[in-house]
Amino acid sequence: MEKICHNCSTAISTPFCPRCGQDAHVGRLNMHSLLHEIWHGFTHTDKGILKLIKDLALKPARVYNAYFAGARKTYFSPVVFFLLSFGIYIFLDQKVFDYEDYVVHKYNEYGRLYHLQLKYIALVLLPIQALLSWALFFRKRNLAECIVFWLYCIGFVNVLLILMTPLRLLLITNKHIVDFCLEMLTLLIIVVHAWKVFGTSWRNKILVLLLVFVLQIINVYVSFWFNIHKGIPVHYPSLPGAVQEIFWLLKSK
Repeated sequence: MEKICHNCSTAISTPFCPRCGQDAHVGRLNMHSLLHEIWHGFTHTDKGILKLIKDLALKPARVYNAYFAGARKTYFSPVVFFLLSFGIYIFLDQKVFDYEDYVVHKYNEYGRLYHLQLKYIALVLLPIQALLSWALFFRKRNLAECIVFWLYCIGFVNVLLILMTPLRLLLITNKHIVDFCLEMLTLLIIVVHAWKVFGTSWRNKILVLLLVFVLQIINVYVSFWFNIHKGIPVHYPSLPGAVQEIFWLLKSK
């Protein structure tokens, strides 16, 4: 019985597509295939990262829907994409802090320490992001698809931040303004991409906005938890001084 290759739409009757080589038995994404993809991501290197970045920028819905449906050969592995982009971003972000110390003589130790913890915070947040997305949109997407969405989406955000590194260095004296603008831009990208995957109705679009808002709050609390256990002073300008002192006393204990 002939099947249609999910990757290149070629009619096939063999175990592998004669045109692109994809497994003929690949179907909708599930946890078993996701675990296989994670193993593949650590042991192989695929091609197509530039195509992936371009398509995530111009037609993100096509990337997500194609990968979910079974087109695994078309795009770069989401696991490798996330890890590679995140590693490069962490490395370059450290250089931005070094340059800020050198030029501005503003020793932003809290920012530097937060940066050092970022790799742990990101790994903690990823399953939370996926689980909350699945809880809200389980009728539309399964858990594996939610995980892949966040791997691709955050990976794309990392690429954007990597590309903006020269601008951050050029405007180092106004780094806080640039960083704020980039944070707003990344939130906008996450919302737009989430709408493409989850938001087919106004109800879902509102739920996406609520999801992103809740995740931002969780991000703050996770960061605060890491700071408590590392003994790092945390200052929140919007909080009264007495409240900040209470936070510090709690951490001291």
